[in-house]
Amino acid sequence: MLATLEELIAFDYRQAKIETNETIMLLHGNGFNSTLWGSFADLLNETCNVIRIDLHGEWEGPLSWKMICDEIHKRTERIGVQELHLVGHSFGASLAMSYAGAFPGQVQSLVLISSVLFYPPKEGREVIETYIETIHSHGLNATIQNEIVSHLTLLETDSAPVQAIMKAYSETNVNLYLKLLELQMIDRPFEAAKTIICPVLLLAGEKDSLYLPELQSITTGYFGNATLLIVPNAANALFIDQPELSASWVMDFIRRKMNNTVAFTRRWSISSHLPLSLQSSMHAALTPNVLRVTLIHSFRVSLNGSELKAGWDKRFAKNILAFLIFNPSCTREELCDALFPNLNLVTALNNLRVYLNYLKKLLILPNGTSVLHTTRNAIRLDADIECDLVLFSSTLKELIFTDIQEHTGMARAKELLGTVEGNKFLTGIYDQWFVDLKFRTEEQLATLSSMVAYWEASMNRHDSALYFESLSNQFIQLN
Repeated sequence: MLATLEELIAFDYRQAKIETNETIMLLHGNGFNSTLWGSFADLLNETCNVIRIDLHGEWEGPLSWKMICDEIHKRTERIGVQELHLVGHSFGASLAMSYAGAFPGQVQSLVLISSVLFYPPKEGREVIETYIETIHSHGLNATIQNEIVSHLTLLETDSAPVQAIMKAYSETNVNLYLKLLELQMIDRPFEAAKTIICPVLLLAGEKDSLYLPELQSITTGYFGNATLLIVPNAANALFIDQPELSASWVMDFIRRKMNNTVAFTRRWSISSHLPLSLQSSMHAALTPNVLRVTLIHSFRVSLNGSELKAGWDKRFAKNILAFLIFNPSCTREELCDALFPNLNLVTALNNLRVYLNYLKKLLILPNGTSVLHTTRNAIRLDADIECDLVLFSSTLKELIFTDIQEHTGMARAKELLGTVEGNKFLTGIYDQWFVDLKFRTEEQLATLSSMVAYWEASMNRHDSALYFESLSNQFIQLN
């Protein structure tokens, strides 16, 4: 029997063990159900109200992000929930992005688990088409068992959690699964992601071979206020592999609300153990070209080890490349908005065409091709990107977000602060997006300096405490 939209979306609201106004909504992955959140959800429920959403049933008609989000929002209004923190896994992460874009006033923070918004267009579509053909040929359960399930967790196949996962898939309607898959992988919520203003935390499993951490790191570039953390000894369903650690990081993030973070990307080693239907396409999509860019104290560029010295002060080459470092795949309109906000769009796009052709020539390879790829709809860098500012930003946020009050953490904090002490940094680019990034970086440096000063004072190293407090004030004055 076909379900109505209200029947399709089950809604389970559980109050916290303590009195609180904080409510977390959990959005599961495609083929999963709300029971698989397990102890991760129970830990969150100790201090926060928790809403568990289930999408299950027979569905034949059209289905869109808007339809699902509107129905969920209607349910939250019924129980009087005015503010939410969203936690979504895989498909649920895409749903969380769509919901946050549709109802920004309600969503206070966003946690995206094992989420890939960016996927190489050609290879991505080929992977999805192959996967769908396999489901049609062999059935959903056989496909999941042969291709997917061993990559979801690090647990043995006969373990209770993995058996629960298989049971959930066996109870999933194939038509609904394919519709949700199309929403997640084809109708990806790019526009919603660009409008999200709340703090965003991305959690990636260190050993996730379904959604490579390298691709997940690119997703951070779509948000203005995002942080990526890698969960150790965890695969795709990291809340099953590491429930206590995952819940702890989520709760820390919600408490802090991550108001002053900067999006960053980071290079990660790539697992060779991919599902058969993903392996060849993913290896084809990744490139050995390495583009290194320094931005902190001076602007320097090298491509595959050869420094590119000339031409960066012409035709906005430096500005465009810096933007692409933090936004490895973007549209022409996004570039124009960031670099030429005072020009009308037609003029800006005409100028940009000239600037991009010039930049392509600067980033030319020995075989005559360029690592800068442009189409009518997208601009991207076809290279592994290594940037001192990206690494600096990720280390800075990691130190602020974790406990530095131990020898190694304190040493790293002092070392990081020493790299900017007495030096001008982040100069030479004055586009508003970069000025905003510099402002947030200085705020974070002030915070880290204060943390070190507090620790030094607690250890009765008063001269050192005064020094770092003074350093904090210097960063504040820069703002």
